[in-house]
Amino acid sequence: MKFRCLVALFLPLVAFAQTAPVASPAANLIKNGRFEQSIPDENLWDGVDNDGFLAGDSGATESNWAPFGYSRYVDAILEGGNTGKLQMPISVQVADLNGDGLLDIMTVDCAGYFRVYFNSGTRTEPKFTHAEIVPLFLGRFAWNIGLKLCLADFNKNGSQDLVLGNYLGQIIRIKNAGGSNNPNWPQPKSNPDVLLKDKDAPKDSRGALLLKEDVIDTTSDGHLWANLLAPAVYDWNNDGRLDLLVGEGSYSANAVHLLLNQDSNSSPKFTEDAHEYLAYGDGREQLVPVVVDYNGDGYPDLLVGDRMGNVNVYLSEGAWKKGTELKRQKDPISFGGLASIGTGPAGARCISLAVADLNGDGLFDIIVGKPNGRIAVAYNIGTKTEPKFGPLVDLKGEDVWKKGTMKRFTDLPKFGEWTINFGYRQGNILGYMTTVTAEEDPSIAGTSSTCVLKFGYDPSLNKIIHRPYMELASFNPSLTKNEFSPPGHQGFDMRDKRSGWDLSTADGVQRGTDSNYAILQQNIDVGVLKPGTNYKLSFKVKGSEVKKATVTLCFGGWLVRDLSKPATPANQTDNMVCETVVQSVDFPVGASWNTVNRTFNFKFSKYQDLNNPEKWSGSGSKADYRAVLDIRAVLTPGQGLLYIDDVQFTP
Repeated sequence: MKFRCLVALFLPLVAFAQTAPVASPAANLIKNGRFEQSIPDENLWDGVDNDGFLAGDSGATESNWAPFGYSRYVDAILEGGNTGKLQMPISVQVADLNGDGLLDIMTVDCAGYFRVYFNSGTRTEPKFTHAEIVPLFLGRFAWNIGLKLCLADFNKNGSQDLVLGNYLGQIIRIKNAGGSNNPNWPQPKSNPDVLLKDKDAPKDSRGALLLKEDVIDTTSDGHLWANLLAPAVYDWNNDGRLDLLVGEGSYSANAVHLLLNQDSNSSPKFTEDAHEYLAYGDGREQLVPVVVDYNGDGYPDLLVGDRMGNVNVYLSEGAWKKGTELKRQKDPISFGGLASIGTGPAGARCISLAVADLNGDGLFDIIVGKPNGRIAVAYNIGTKTEPKFGPLVDLKGEDVWKKGTMKRFTDLPKFGEWTINFGYRQGNILGYMTTVTAEEDPSIAGTSSTCVLKFGYDPSLNKIIHRPYMELASFNPSLTKNEFSPPGHQGFDMRDKRSGWDLSTADGVQRGTDSNYAILQQNIDVGVLKPGTNYKLSFKVKGSEVKKATVTLCFGGWLVRDLSKPATPANQTDNMVCETVVQSVDFPVGASWNTVNRTFNFKFSKYQDLNNPEKWSGSGSKADYRAVLDIRAVLTPGQGLLYIDDVQFTP
């Protein structure tokens, strides 16, 4: 199955045109109901961007739902001790992952997706085409964003495990259940999201915890002590047991910590009893260490990346002894005369590092993951005792999907704009959204619209890594009134700014946490809805492998009887009231176009005054009404296909 005909036309929330309030009561209250306004963007499921460079999610925006510019900013302490947003890089590692003797590249991007670029070249001329997606997703919660990746052969058989540091400072280990030539890193069994074992950490609404076997404790009681940790695994004290090094993300007082293995490689144990400060950041933060014999003296040294894009060198002075601190060299590494990656190409700030002899000349090279999502290499043009590096060069690949099978979306809705989601944040691997014309996709024939909205899956490019599709959670499209009940629940925000309540925003209906659902939402403007009025909803739909589909209208009413009274809990019920009415129905989806027609009429039962807006039309009071349209369907992972067209909502 190919998607050569698809052209990516996106519906980012901020891109929809803001039109004047609807004047005619018969006009369509849905804006852009035929999806004719859209913006193109790239599809990165192949691991290659539109310019042909190896890339993952760039983390280039601060919106939380936008592939592939999906926000991976994290809250971190910056200069001066202030908390601010910090852009995380794609994390990169290099190893032979399929046993063919060639070095491959593995990454985890800012959104939490893992990719492997298998080397199809030679030992001296590496070649990377496109990525294979790993069926593993840990990024459904904020503390698992900005993951730092390390590959570690604990069994010393060529089979690489994943060791990951997350935002809260947890170290996660995903064991390779395959082998040295057929890697398999399974989704942790305990839950679809990988949460925390730490007793003081926030809990998921499902109450699921990470299994003990998936966590590497760094203290005897399992408590967390630093954040944004970047792990490296190496037998630092040469006792035959792999030790854990972690770079810290804290401000000013950060360091590279050494935790010596107190047990064995098969059952490593790390606690504060064998914790050493190996190297200090000297005011630098977001430290990412890698171990390498930098000067050819036979002893391990450290290269450490930081938030400003520097790669600093910390040299050992012979065999390491307990309590010995490595000293930072005066100048960071120069890459073809460029001292700091952070002042180089646009988007390069925090970096991740790997070292490997990528071109087979006997010298280690430096591979860098950037916040712009790209992967670069600086080849070593020096000697074993005096390394010297050329400029960083972004690695090229083959853009299979090109610009055409994806659209950007966001979860920051504004009134009169679509919010569209196909589980990107929930790990819906290979899922895409786009708009297509009849010329681009002949299967949409039978509708008169210029283009229609399409949800589907790219075919897997995997040849070595298996199981590219996952279904991370069961889907229950039945929405209850509780999920919309204000305040303090997901749903409308009921406050009016003039009286302590805000009537200007609404969050919309519940987004859910399932991976393989398609959700289409739009907030309907204030001033166009009235209780006791029949509203007709219609839209066209077709598809295949759709398990269940539901349309929901959530109507909200707000009334402030006396705007002069201050907003206090004491007078909230008497003076300020709000109520929601939720109506939901299923609809069929088949291989041919079907027009869904439903009539909705909302009245409020708890607060009858909301049903009489004319009574509160004076200057001293205020009554407003709002609605959220929610169309959602659950698709079979890897197979589901859904088209939606011509959405109309009229009185």
